[in-house]
Amino acid sequence: MFIIIHSISNTRIMYKSINKFDQVTIPKKSLVVLDIDETTLKYCDVAPGWWKETFHYYYEIHNCHDTAEELCLDLWKEKIGSTLPTHTDEKGFFDLVRHCKDNECELIMVTARNDSLKGITHEHLNYLNIYDIEVYFASGGNKGHLIRDIIGHVNITHDIPIHKPYDQIIFIDDLEQNLKDVKDTFGEGVDCYKFECD
Repeated sequence: MFIIIHSISNTRIMYKSINKFDQVTIPKKSLVVLDIDETTLKYCDVAPGWWKETFHYYYEIHNCHDTAEELCLDLWKEKIGSTLPTHTDEKGFFDLVRHCKDNECELIMVTARNDSLKGITHEHLNYLNIYDIEVYFASGGNKGHLIRDIIGHVNITHDIPIHKPYDQIIFIDDLEQNLKDVKDTFGEGVDCYKFECD
């Protein structure tokens, strides 16, 4: 496991790079927040980096951010609608679920997906035998702000750790921007892990 201090837009964040869920340290009474795509599940037709490459392809053609984003989203929806996902780390995931239950932790999922994908998201999670985990849709927004709103802590600063109802937040995502957003929101109250999907 690597501890990385990385600079994004002149902001330093600290996270640990992992490729298995058993590499995550989860204290008792933590809130564990998992991303979905390229963290919990993956699609054979959508490799890591697919979105960035496809967006750049469409941007080169149309020279318009919104058009490239829309075309990219349409193609991505088509791809995930025509294939079934697989686990990124099936054994590790279910061990993590058991650990959370045994240690008074709450496990939720926060995805950048849009609300319009709720149906297929739940269908695909159920296909992988993932039930009874609350899923929140950030719709491309700031995951740190959404998590803050979910737990109702609006006065958290970088100097004050989480106390109630969670002793710590554990955030696992494959995108550095999401790690940065969550670290900016919760400071020392969050441990961030960057999932490196195979």
